[in-house]
Amino acid sequence: MADGLVTHLASALHRIRYGLTIRNPMLSDIKKKYPYMLSMVILAVEKVNEAYDLDIAEDEAAYLVLHFQASIERMQQERTPVKRAVIVCDLGVGMSHLLQAKLAQSYKSIHILGCISKAALNEFVETHEIDLIISTTGINDCEIPKVEITPLLETDDKKRLNQVLQLMERELADRGEMFSTIKQLLNEDTIYFDIDLKHRFEVVEMLASNLVGKGFAETSFVHSAMLREQTSATAIGGGIAIPHAHPDLVKKSVVSIAVLHEPLEWGSEVVWVVFMLSIAKADQHMTKSLMQTIASISEKPAAVEHLKKANSVSDILTVFDQ
Repeated sequence: MADGLVTHLASALHRIRYGLTIRNPMLSDIKKKYPYMLSMVILAVEKVNEAYDLDIAEDEAAYLVLHFQASIERMQQERTPVKRAVIVCDLGVGMSHLLQAKLAQSYKSIHILGCISKAALNEFVETHEIDLIISTTGINDCEIPKVEITPLLETDDKKRLNQVLQLMERELADRGEMFSTIKQLLNEDTIYFDIDLKHRFEVVEMLASNLVGKGFAETSFVHSAMLREQTSATAIGGGIAIPHAHPDLVKKSVVSIAVLHEPLEWGSEVVWVVFMLSIAKADQHMTKSLMQTIASISEKPAAVEHLKKANSVSDILTVFDQ
């Protein structure tokens, strides 16, 4: 990571020094996929801008997110337990062995138990503990996670396999405790329904002001939340936004929710449900889990639809009890 980051920073500083701008075509995707890391980078960038009188833009910050996130994912991969997999291939012994060799070269976290035909799969499953089926043909009626790829293991194949592996890891980590963090931080006095405002800044100001008024945050929390939203729109896709402010300005951690009467433009997204995160410095260890939980909700249309139609605290809690 270090060499790539140094190279990128040299180019970024050159652009900043000469007033050049850059557009990050991945900005929207980065906001959706890495909301926690983007939040941390934006927070650091704000301090750098203030200390050195710079103007590091949101697009530049998003590129930095990719460097840090790539490093984290490499470290996670090193700690990831080995997945036991079977290759299902009816294209001959040669093709099966070619695919096994390519997988062994690219995925140290996958242990191949064997290469079998589709007809032999049911018997193999009964006699082996299998975490993943990697197949060159469609597999039905099997509850084990599976991915269909070509024996040449090309770029699109790796993308599909990576997505399945990431999903398996996420489901394992989330199982049983997925919504525990957010449920701890919900307070019925900071959940609002049918909010009818015309601009995202009005929603942010309303939620932040109410948190101040109810004693959860310092007065300057409102300004910090507004500044954060102006710096980078906090929509993460799926109709959800997660505005927040500096943790030093939080007296007591809480999550405030606003269900909007009508959707609002939120940067490049459209938002129905707003989660304002007010997390004190002492509780920062909860922030990553909290953002990951909300991001997981944004990827579930049925859960978002339930939140959009909620008109009571019990309706909200139902989503987190599923």
